[in-house]
Amino acid sequence: MQFLQNREALFAAGPGPERDLVTGPPAATTISAFLIKLADTYARAFNVLRLVHSRSPLEVPDLIRRAVDCKERLFRIAERQRARYNFFMTTLPNDGPDLLGPEDPPPFEVINREGGAHMLLVCDHASNVIPAQLGRLGLPDEAFEKHIAYDIGAAAVTRGLAERLDAQAVLAGYSRLVIDVNRPPGHPDSIMPENDGVGIPANQDLSPEARRQRVRQIFEPYHDAVNRALARLWDRGPAPAILSIHSFSPSFGGKPRPWDIGVLWNRDPRIAVPLMEHLDRFELRVGDNEPYSGHDLAYTIDMHGAAAGIANCAVEINQDLIKDKGGVLEWVDILSESVLPIFDIPGLHRVERF
Repeated sequence: MQFLQNREALFAAGPGPERDLVTGPPAATTISAFLIKLADTYARAFNVLRLVHSRSPLEVPDLIRRAVDCKERLFRIAERQRARYNFFMTTLPNDGPDLLGPEDPPPFEVINREGGAHMLLVCDHASNVIPAQLGRLGLPDEAFEKHIAYDIGAAAVTRGLAERLDAQAVLAGYSRLVIDVNRPPGHPDSIMPENDGVGIPANQDLSPEARRQRVRQIFEPYHDAVNRALARLWDRGPAPAILSIHSFSPSFGGKPRPWDIGVLWNRDPRIAVPLMEHLDRFELRVGDNEPYSGHDLAYTIDMHGAAAGIANCAVEINQDLIKDKGGVLEWVDILSESVLPIFDIPGLHRVERF
């Protein structure tokens, strides 16, 4: 924490002539040193969350507070310098063979990079792809067409919304069965040994090296891409907003889920509350923190949204309603009509913590 306080004191004095990229180019060594220290700051915040599930329950609240405080301080530093610098995440050291080969797709996809909307769309469970090196994880092919592998229809809705709203979008490139990018590394559901009663043979008894390999090559690049996308929005103006797109199965664990769409949020009501009001106009069964609760762990919007004080929310659409092109187009219409008015709400693009 002393490191962060030193960084803030340095930047509070204003950029020196060597660091001022507006009036003149700084020395390359100055830029490199700044970026290395800023990346190291982020890594410290990120690593605190990695400790959460290796400590006793009594220690967890303090670790979370430390992580959020570290993240908030970083964003204050980055905001002061945003006209001159972008920040990024460092990855784990390369301590083993590569998981992804030359024929494998990248771990993320960025759509509409120059989109004009001041909101970022993310889709954590967009893909059912498995790295070639992992085969099919010991599962039959039909398992990858089910909800255990990815959020059915969510990627198509995200692409449609990115076009309709003229918004940037970041989509994860691999199945949640490899690693769930919406859970912190080390969480029991990060690399699941089973999902909805289906055992995943290749996820049983993984070595620490195999786990780090998935974190390093799939999890971290995706969140790095989300950070860079948000940094592009910060460069353009005030605080951005972030909306996460998911889908859910009509039943899970033998229990029915009757909602058409769920709006997930924790403390920040700026997107969620008006979004539910607009969705009510379509006579839908709207779940307020259903079928999951935003008060529980939602790593992506917690880490990139709530910890930074930017407006954030997640939606969960019933997968049966978006399993074909017609359903996707209908929900792109519904969500775009519901989200567009929210852009004009006073205070949406302001750093605020609840």
